[in-house]
Amino acid sequence: MFYYNLDALSAAEKTAFKGAFPKDAEYTLKSFRTDVITWLTAQYESDLDTSGKKALRLKANGTRRSADVLLVAPHKKYTRYYSEQDNQFVEGVLFITTDSTNIVNYPKQHSENMTRKHQDTNTWLKPTVRIFKNMRNRLIRDGKIKNGSAPSYFIEGMLYNVPKDQFGGSYQNTVDKCWGWLNGADAGALLCANGIHPLVRDNIHTSWAIQGYIDFMADPALLASRQIVKHLTQIPFYLAEKHLLAILRREHDVVLALPGRVTKMIELCFHHGLLEGSWRFPKETS
Repeated sequence: MFYYNLDALSAAEKTAFKGAFPKDAEYTLKSFRTDVITWLTAQYESDLDTSGKKALRLKANGTRRSADVLLVAPHKKYTRYYSEQDNQFVEGVLFITTDSTNIVNYPKQHSENMTRKHQDTNTWLKPTVRIFKNMRNRLIRDGKIKNGSAPSYFIEGMLYNVPKDQFGGSYQNTVDKCWGWLNGADAGALLCANGIHPLVRDNIHTSWAIQGYIDFMADPALLASRQIVKHLTQIPFYLAEKHLLAILRREHDVVLALPGRVTKMIELCFHHGLLEGSWRFPKETS
């Protein structure tokens, strides 16, 4: 049993695939889930929690620790197919949520890429990831961001994108450089650690929601706590927007000068009516 994606194939290649696999497997992932739940219930009874949207959960009991059980099937994203001897595909896994949504992910590629990146950074990556996760936990505890808005998986993917020369020297230096590089990067171009899915997108199960990413990266209290004021000028205009609007709407405040990228942000805000009625642009002079 495996699931597949043929979107990248030509009509001839799809015909060849259907010739090799004319019918889908009769035993499906949903059937497998039913059988697994039946077996686990017999073994663990009320310690099995099936209420999760994605995974089953075994509760801790005595010396046994709690564990999540994610039921998956192989998934092949084909890029070429002429026969079973002549084909190419990217191998991942597929799981089905309780609302019947199919989600494809690539854990093998994620693990291999993170391991390679950890080695390329002279083993600085993993401790840096832990630091960023601790910062996330502090933000949640202080009520700065919502629980679940910055999953560990996406924090790992975020740091996977940072060039290896930004790591090293000291933890403070590494966090400063990583944060500065990320604040100056195009968030839309970042990838998850598997190197396949985009890191930041809305309405995609395998990507970080845009607002969640913005909230994590733009919190001023977090920036101050890490003493990285020198990187504030590198924040892209779309991340700084919500912090500047309140200031720009104050009637008696005067802004004498702004960096170019901030000016660009203001122009966009004005164009979309976010600042309309609160101020005006001065006329350009030659």
